[in-house]
Amino acid sequence: MTVYQNAYAIQVLAINGCSPQGTYGAIGPILVASSVNTNINAIPMTNTICLNSPMTFQDVSNPGSNVSSGSCDSLYGHYWTITPNIGYTLGAGATLGSSNGFIPNSQFGYDWQSWTQGSLQLPVTWTTPGTYQVTLFAGNDCGMDSTVYNISVNFPMVSGGANQSVCAGTAVTLNGSGASSYAWNNGVTNAVAFTPVSSQTYTLIGTDANGCTGSDTVVVSVLDNGASSLTQTALDSYTLNGQTYTQSGTYTQVVPAANGCDSTITLNLTLNFTGIHELGNSTKILVKITDLNGKIIQRRKNTVMLFIYEDGTVERVVEMD
Repeated sequence: MTVYQNAYAIQVLAINGCSPQGTYGAIGPILVASSVNTNINAIPMTNTICLNSPMTFQDVSNPGSNVSSGSCDSLYGHYWTITPNIGYTLGAGATLGSSNGFIPNSQFGYDWQSWTQGSLQLPVTWTTPGTYQVTLFAGNDCGMDSTVYNISVNFPMVSGGANQSVCAGTAVTLNGSGASSYAWNNGVTNAVAFTPVSSQTYTLIGTDANGCTGSDTVVVSVLDNGASSLTQTALDSYTLNGQTYTQSGTYTQVVPAANGCDSTITLNLTLNFTGIHELGNSTKILVKITDLNGKIIQRRKNTVMLFIYEDGTVERVVEMD
């Protein structure tokens, strides 16, 4: 007995007055073809994936059947499309295939055997974030079918903020954005102030809710606070940066430096007072000159001055023009 797959037979019973029992006749085998039913299996099976991550799409379609020369087969044609057709790379040896224009309602007409066959397994690596459609087309003698697989490629736009320049000893806070969690190198904790001791580049890794990562770098430049020492000898008084000194001593000034940080100047000042030792043939050493209210003044004409000497004595002096 011969068994025919996808085959049927018809039995006919004919009855008339001459043959009340009827006459049987059989027609068969009748072979029946079926169309292909497309199906895609994705590895990993997800509709969201990270940038530069690979996936593989597999053609796991039900091939259906064709009838040819009194027999059936399960041959079919297939090809892939990816929309948009940029932003990805195919694995080594993989091909999308093509219909070459032989599809229903085209100028060439439908002919699946004229297609360029695509790979049964299609490895894809996504190089540009966005939304893509992977479509599998399949066809046999009974017609075409297609299945669409939607995929979203994620890449968090992580930012660590602008580069910073700070003066030595100034605290800095680095704060990431564009992701769900953040990790800095060099022992820095996101959004927590710290004081850098030298200029460095800090790298940020941000991770979004899908586990995808992005990165950014921030350069923190630490500027020096300037320091200098100045030794001066002057007559009667000395002025530095708008500040006038009338006594010998060591003084400190803090002024802005060219880089915007503080510059500390240490002034070692020695003052000599002109003509004072000759007054009244005195050999006493003058320490300072004040007005009648005790305010230190410089030597001047037509003014009552108090000369205060090293030995504690005080002279009332008026020098006239």
